[in-house]
Amino acid sequence: MISKKILASIFIIGLLAFGLGYGTYSYFSDTKNVGVTFTSGTTDLQLSLDGTDWYYSLTVTPPAWSPGDTYAIYVYVRNMGNVGLLNLYVTGNSLSGDMDSGKIHITDTAYTDTIGWVHPPVTYWDGATKFGNGDGTFTLWELASGTGADPWMKFCWGDGSTDYLPANGGMVQGFYIVFTFDPNAGNGYQGKSKSFNLVFIGTDSPFTPVWIPP
Repeated sequence: MISKKILASIFIIGLLAFGLGYGTYSYFSDTKNVGVTFTSGTTDLQLSLDGTDWYYSLTVTPPAWSPGDTYAIYVYVRNMGNVGLLNLYVTGNSLSGDMDSGKIHITDTAYTDTIGWVHPPVTYWDGATKFGNGDGTFTLWELASGTGADPWMKFCWGDGSTDYLPANGGMVQGFYIVFTFDPNAGNGYQGKSKSFNLVFIGTDSPFTPVWIPP
C-alpha cells in the first residue's frame, strides 16, 4: 500500500503543477488593425468673366466714361476644392485714385439662385443694416469702405444646409454688378480715376439671409 507520506507528496506536487499552470491556458485568437487618418478638406475658388476661362484673379479695365454712363461686370465663381461651401460673400476694398468714389453709383446687382438671376433692390444694400447710409443711393464708397453694419453681399440657397458652391466645380454661380457715373458729376471729374478690389469669399460661416428672392 502506498504510504501516507507518498500520497501527501503526490498531492503537493499536483497543487504546485496546477498553480504553475493556472491562467496560462490559451485560446484561439486573431488581431487586426484599422488605420485611421484624418485629413482636412480644401476649398479652391476660381473666377471667370465668361464662365469658360477660369483664373485665380481677374483684372477689369472699363473704357473711359462720362457722367451718366454705366458699366456692367459679370463674374462667375466655382469651387474646385474637395469640400463644398455654403455661402458666397461679395464686397469691395482697397480704394485708390483721385476720383470721388461717392460719384460712382451701384445701380443694379444680381446673383444666380434657384429661379435663375435674382436682383435684390439696391435700396437693400444701402439700408442701415448693410453697407450704406440709407440715403437711397448705393455708392462705390459704401461698397468698398463698409460704412454700414454688415459690409457683405451674402448669397446662398437660404436653407442653411445646401452648398451654394459645391465641391469639384459642381456648380457655377454668377454675380452681376452695374456701376453708373453720377450724372451730376461736373468738369472737375475729367481725367480722374478710381481703382478698387471686388472681393469674393466662399465660406461656411453661418448666417440668416435677410433678403431672399420672392
